[in-house]
Amino acid sequence: MNTALGLAGKGSFISVPISRQEAAAAGQLTVGAEPQVAIFNRKHMRSAVAKFAKVIGDLNRYFRVSMKKTRAQVDPSLLRGTYTPVYAGPALMTFFTQNPAGFGYLDPERAYAVQQLREAQQGTPAQNGRPAVPARQLTPEEQAYVNQGEGPLLMASLQQVQNGLLLRNTITMLFYVYAHAQGLQFEDGRLARSDDLMNAAFGGQIPAAYYAYRTDSKPRKVLMQLAVTPQAQGGEGLLQQEVNTYSVIAANHPYQVIDKVDPKTGEVVMDPQTNRPVQVEIGFRPEQFNTYFYQNISSLNYFSQAELGRHPEIGAAPGQVAPVQAIAQEAVREQMLNDHNLVKQVSAGWKALLEPGRKVKREQNKRTNDARKKADKAAKAAGGAAAGGR
Repeated sequence: MNTALGLAGKGSFISVPISRQEAAAAGQLTVGAEPQVAIFNRKHMRSAVAKFAKVIGDLNRYFRVSMKKTRAQVDPSLLRGTYTPVYAGPALMTFFTQNPAGFGYLDPERAYAVQQLREAQQGTPAQNGRPAVPARQLTPEEQAYVNQGEGPLLMASLQQVQNGLLLRNTITMLFYVYAHAQGLQFEDGRLARSDDLMNAAFGGQIPAAYYAYRTDSKPRKVLMQLAVTPQAQGGEGLLQQEVNTYSVIAANHPYQVIDKVDPKTGEVVMDPQTNRPVQVEIGFRPEQFNTYFYQNISSLNYFSQAELGRHPEIGAAPGQVAPVQAIAQEAVREQMLNDHNLVKQVSAGWKALLEPGRKVKREQNKRTNDARKKADKAAKAAGGAAAGGR
């Protein structure tokens, strides 16, 4: 109808036959016999489009609300869901025990303040374009604060992590804490990189506890030992030899560089400076990966209580309580929950330290993206005007 009205020209309208009752209801009843007609012009078309757009907008809001997660948060003390007790495999234990100081301090805000005061006391040389900062004498209060030190290390404060017993969510949080303490996350907090310790634990000679692969129906995960054992010997015969964690993840999420596509329009996003497609990286590579891959690394390297029940030999050592027994003890589970709460506290401390800088970075990125969109729009408008003038 909109097209028809546009082609007909200014002042045109469409007449639609209606009954006298419909005409009376619409306020368009005319004297005379039927058929009555309803007049539909450009003004009516604009009104209909506006009403339709409003209805769609309202439906979109309802859709967004319906997509929000309304499920109540699980209480960690229930020890279920993401807070389920698990036993860490060899790769995770290497990560946790080879450099415990690398996870930083129990109070990261205090540790940061102490380090800043020490730098102020010693001064800093010029580097990376920043001017040198001369040393200064600390006040008595500042010196007393520094003398007390950074406080206890996080890993020394945890009761069961060194034994490989912890909650699922604790593992994920420890990856983030380690990345913060070692400066492995990029400025926006979305991307991170692997360091020497992580490469040794997850990208070296230590095999993952599980092998994961995709089938037509859904992803599958099997014990690495079963994956390399031939079917004739009761295994699945999926691999010739054991592989490390990074290899498993990279096989399921291969690294690629692709053109960025606008999710709203489906069009390739162009760089206004070069007039070439903006490219984005997807998949996994240790040098730079999305932090959600921490969960993939974790899930390939811990054993659930059910798995320990099926394979009680996992982690068992002479003269020690086997993990399958320890994980069921009430006192141990309480300590695992306490460890989780400590790590959560440390994670909150890091967020308080880093969030102001990340907020500034997000605002800068938003301004950059807004400027790019404005330039794209201007370029398209200029291109259209040039085409119209030819």
